[in-house]
Amino acid sequence: MYSLFKKEITSFFGSLTGYIAIIVFLTVTGVFMWIVPGESNILDNGYATLDALFILAPWVFLFLIPAVTMRSFAEEKRTGTLEIILTLPLSGFRIILAKFLSCMTIILFSLIPTLVCFFSVYLLGSPQGNIDTGGIAGSYIGLIFLASFFVSIGIFASAWCENQVTAFITSALVIFISFTGFDTIAALGMGGGAESFFRQLSGNYHYIAMSRGVIDTRDLLYFISSTALFFLLTLFLLGPRKMTGTRYLVSAVSAIIMAMIINFIFSFIFIRFDLTSEKRYTLSGATKNLLVAIKDKIYFRVYLEGDLPSGFRNLRNSTREMLDEFRAHSNGMVEYEFIDPAAIEDPQQRNAFFRELAGVGIEPTSLQIKEGDKFIQKVIFPGALAASGAIEIPLQLLQNKFAAHPAMALNSSIELLEYELAAAIKKVITKNPARIAFISGHGEYNDLQTEDIFNTLTKSYAVSKIMIDGKLKALDGVRVIVLAGPDSTFTEKDKFIIDQFIMNGGRAIWMIDGTLASMDSLLTGSVTVGVPNVLNLEDQLFRYGVRVNQNLVQDIQASSVPVNAGMVGGQPQWDLRPWIFFPLLQQAGNHPVVNNLDLVKGDFVSSIDTVSAHGIKKTPLLMTSKYSRVLNCPVPINLQLVNRIPEESLFNKSFIPVAWLLEGSFVSVFRNRLMPEISGSDLIEFKEKGFFSQMIVVGDADIIRNQVKQSTQTALPLGYDKWTDRQYGNKNFLMNCIDYLCDDSGLLQVRNRELTLRLLDRSLTGKQRRLWQTVNVVIPPMIIVIFGFLFTFSRRKKYAG
Repeated sequence: MYSLFKKEITSFFGSLTGYIAIIVFLTVTGVFMWIVPGESNILDNGYATLDALFILAPWVFLFLIPAVTMRSFAEEKRTGTLEIILTLPLSGFRIILAKFLSCMTIILFSLIPTLVCFFSVYLLGSPQGNIDTGGIAGSYIGLIFLASFFVSIGIFASAWCENQVTAFITSALVIFISFTGFDTIAALGMGGGAESFFRQLSGNYHYIAMSRGVIDTRDLLYFISSTALFFLLTLFLLGPRKMTGTRYLVSAVSAIIMAMIINFIFSFIFIRFDLTSEKRYTLSGATKNLLVAIKDKIYFRVYLEGDLPSGFRNLRNSTREMLDEFRAHSNGMVEYEFIDPAAIEDPQQRNAFFRELAGVGIEPTSLQIKEGDKFIQKVIFPGALAASGAIEIPLQLLQNKFAAHPAMALNSSIELLEYELAAAIKKVITKNPARIAFISGHGEYNDLQTEDIFNTLTKSYAVSKIMIDGKLKALDGVRVIVLAGPDSTFTEKDKFIIDQFIMNGGRAIWMIDGTLASMDSLLTGSVTVGVPNVLNLEDQLFRYGVRVNQNLVQDIQASSVPVNAGMVGGQPQWDLRPWIFFPLLQQAGNHPVVNNLDLVKGDFVSSIDTVSAHGIKKTPLLMTSKYSRVLNCPVPINLQLVNRIPEESLFNKSFIPVAWLLEGSFVSVFRNRLMPEISGSDLIEFKEKGFFSQMIVVGDADIIRNQVKQSTQTALPLGYDKWTDRQYGNKNFLMNCIDYLCDDSGLLQVRNRELTLRLLDRSLTGKQRRLWQTVNVVIPPMIIVIFGFLFTFSRRKKYAG
């Protein structure tokens, strides 16, 4: 067997055709990866990955492997040596195995020079070596298994056909059908089990995950069984009991059915090995449990397609990869398609479609893209719709981050993909959504002021407004209560009802101004005073573990307000100036509620202190910047401060907490305060210490209040500042708060996923572009040429001796 293996290797490398095939493979992949502009160009994309290699290689293998395998048996037939080989003291199995191993050795040899690309990307990384070695090793493993499948097809075609040309064409055709033909059939939209059946037959379907460095036993079994199948079909042709006609057909069909049965059985028992360094494709337990629980098909329409900048292409590819993981773990219950909204040729229809997407909650992003010597404006919709039956949920894939580098913002978006997609699925499949109650009757914000968050919550939860008004059962069945901007005193009875709601495990979001202040009072004059906001809730919150202080924070990191800078031609000239009473709040730590959160806009914010509360875990969520300070009530508020440059020395307090998460078993504020006949009443069912509960306390009610377009009295999106035309993270913060308080599955913990940003060094790729193009296009083929000269020289020397 070894002699036959050695003969095959020597014969291949002894011919010019073999070298040409490998050189063409290396040259084509090198040119597409390093020179030709487009998605596969590593230098243009700017990311330290070899994804392009593992996308291009299967298509080049479509021609390389038939060229390597076509002579295996077809040439033996042509020269009449096949009969001699079959008479050797070797079984048909060993003869075929020797041919197979020799072809695989040649393919592996052709892959060795591609390591030049790996070392190039390694050296170009920022910082150097910033490349996922484990993931790339896994991708090579996937490519090798794919190559073994293709080689088995090529050897079968060579055994079937009478000459090399026919063998080449036949093997190329069968490889193409096996790799992507079944995908095409599945894409016809047959639906149901038929679509899943044809997809499972596709080599591309099983290669996709492996090309990313994820080794799934189902994919391994597919390639091993498919390789063994064609190995067996070849053995039927050349074995000691050669089969022809009907007998061969029956045996072949039987072998195919047996392979399909084996794959079907083991599709329910599988293990996945994520070889990427950050376990990028390892889903959390909460996500896996969610996917297993899916009963009806969930369909994602992703509007991130078309001619995109490299960063958005990376986001698109990551979204596709994550959806592939979801599909694998849900046994095909998650499906998707990518749509290019700009592909509609008619401008009117295209603009109407754009408005339709914006109307359902998918916000567009406008980019300036350089084409040649000019810049063009391009509108991108980095969002998706998740649908199941009549239920449809929008989700944003791009997470904006104030003042963050675009690459960092896109990486944050990729980190949050699993959570965003899983959260959308959860909302779609939830039949009985949790009840959210906005408390009213104490001067809370009106319907127009909370319209946007109310409507957004309604898409996922059962939302209503409730006036407690002393009714003991007012909050029955409610999961979370929201107190948004009260400005009048709570009665003891309303406090008692809220207290017992929390004791019974209810959740709460307290959005309370410690100090009453408003920009409206500055419209008639440039000076006003902030006064304490007395609500009769101070003792209750104190017992729970926090104190909302009667003060206002000032922060150099602040949003802007319009100020009349003077009159020109009788018209006021408005200018935007930073207003230190409107701090831009940042995340305090990496809790899932605020991790990767954009800045949150605050208006007249009060600080919050924590106080002793046994057994209560306290986690800060939002805080001011490094340069801030606190002013105690009464606080003079002078609009003329916008004309002064803040002195950093006066802003001598840093990172003042203004929002806290409290978790634990709270003690009732009415403990030891009720008469025995009341506390012991079966009607009231008083609890002096509650079940486990959670609450979030924010020292600024305005975080939940949307701005209003006065001319039409319509609500603007929450977090949108009409003066600066900037979208802040207020809505995301509040949605995360609600999701966290309603979530018992731990799904929100997925927001803590962190992925390393792997970029190329732009200075090197700019200055040394030609050098790296030359290295990666010229050196890999040169390695083969040098090997060819050395191999030929050694053979001549050996036989000359």
